[in-house]
Amino acid sequence: MCIRDSDDALRITCYANLTLSVPNAIATRVEKVGGMSVIRNIGCDELYVQRVGGDLTIQNVNNLRISRVGGGCQIMQVNGDLNAERISGSIFASAVAGKVDFTSARSDVSLVLAKGETHIAASGDVTMQYSSETIESIELRSKGDITLMLPKNVNASLDATFGGWDVILTMDGKTNHYGGGHYNVELGKGGELIMLNASGDIVVTDEHYEIKPNEGEPGGMNWFINVDADVDLGNLSNMERKLQKALEKVEKKF
Repeated sequence: MCIRDSDDALRITCYANLTLSVPNAIATRVEKVGGMSVIRNIGCDELYVQRVGGDLTIQNVNNLRISRVGGGCQIMQVNGDLNAERISGSIFASAVAGKVDFTSARSDVSLVLAKGETHIAASGDVTMQYSSETIESIELRSKGDITLMLPKNVNASLDATFGGWDVILTMDGKTNHYGGGHYNVELGKGGELIMLNASGDIVVTDEHYEIKPNEGEPGGMNWFINVDADVDLGNLSNMERKLQKALEKVEKKF
């Protein structure tokens, strides 16, 4: 291990496994990790992580930037904005208080308990659960399917472009299919734009889900998903299959 002190910064280089504790609020940057990396409870204004060869796990940070990760990312509890680019594996993120911006995600993306403006571009499927009653701008682009779970009585403008069979919209206890490759509608009284663009199908629903932290466990690490089908699906097996598939992916991450 090599430790250098220069430019008012302490630089640590390690060629084996490293476990490091840093004082709260100290500016921290992590880069060039050959294997996996686990980072928890960093109190600096912004944490920057780049060039991680393996999987990356991050919990309880403020603003977070991630770039060039060779494996998957599991991110829990970001108290500010979250930016990630060039992630080779799947991304799972939960409880993000601020803006979310994912670019060049090369696999599936799951984002739950989101509250802020969101922009996601992914090569795989995109599953998102928005937990705030007041919608901010959402833009999801996927080369697979998109599943978007919204709160009840939402006010927003939905614009969906898709290359699959249909858009399946389940709102206020009613389920409808829309074909033709493009669909737009005012949800509730209208409002912020929700723009969805998928090579596959799109499911938008305010039913079937409840995602909460397990309050009985310390540290907020354990979560549960309750899938509650209130809508009579009838013959809509396509919708049921896609929504269940998306929820199962998210549930495995918890």
